[in-house]
Amino acid sequence: MSSMSGVEAGAYIDAELEVRGADEGPLRGLTFAVKDLFDTHSPASSNATAIDLLLHSGASLKGKAHMDELAYSLNGENHHYGTPKNPAAPGHVACACGDVDFALGSDTGGSVRIPSSFCGLYGLRPTHDRISTVGAIPLAPSFCTVGFSSLLKEVGHVLLQADSKEDVQFSRWLVARDAWNLADPSTSQAIYNKLSEHPSAMKVLGIPSEFDIGSVAAASTDSGGDKGKASASKPSETLSALERLGVGELTSWFDVFRVHQAGEIWETHGAWITENKPEFGPGTRERFQVASGITQQVASGIAQQVCISMFNKCLVME
Repeated sequence: MSSMSGVEAGAYIDAELEVRGADEGPLRGLTFAVKDLFDTHSPASSNATAIDLLLHSGASLKGKAHMDELAYSLNGENHHYGTPKNPAAPGHVACACGDVDFALGSDTGGSVRIPSSFCGLYGLRPTHDRISTVGAIPLAPSFCTVGFSSLLKEVGHVLLQADSKEDVQFSRWLVARDAWNLADPSTSQAIYNKLSEHPSAMKVLGIPSEFDIGSVAAASTDSGGDKGKASASKPSETLSALERLGVGELTSWFDVFRVHQAGEIWETHGAWITENKPEFGPGTRERFQVASGITQQVASGIAQQVCISMFNKCLVME
């Protein structure tokens, strides 16, 4: 744990904010900070739904962390409030000072996972809409999720409300081989080995099957007797539907995401920006300028171009 406090690191926009949690609950005695896009009030007022879940479970809110302007970036750099120092890596952004036990944030394209990794922490982006976003200002609503860093099991049990869900029996474990290949080989192999060799994971998920999510034809590999490799099995009808659509390389998927996200961001914030003319810092200013020119027709056109490109690749492969 660093000797540098969150205040010294420049992490907070409101370091004095404190809301005490319930006297009892699974998170009793733990503290958390929140990203500066969640509604926070005294216990008698209305908080964001996710915050109330944590408070009612015994955790206490301690501090609100500032963020990129309107959350339109990943690094925590803010032209007006500065960039937090990272005690885990001096000279780098983000913050993991140990002031609190965990943090609540939002993840539209990596804003929980990437800063967490900068600090040597685990961060989780749940399935979209799995945690209520009521009381959180969205960046791009159809992409935004509420996520959290550290104590994934304990906090996840509260925010994901595991007790209210029926037991689900997983029928398969698919490993996106080409996606994992984007990571450093040592990283992807270490995680893969840990998951595939862990008895409890194997009991729940079964033997993993590898495939290339960015390829027109999903591929599987023979285990060849290697414990850390997948068995040969064809992905299900869901993946076949993606194949029929001609969805291809991951970079093309990213192009569609990036354009649609920017268009949705402008749809969400454009009117306010046009009326109030805020002074954005470098990077954020240019992103909003680009977003302002993306209409729904443009976004749809990009998606159509990518699909046509992938379809043509499919024809060539035949």
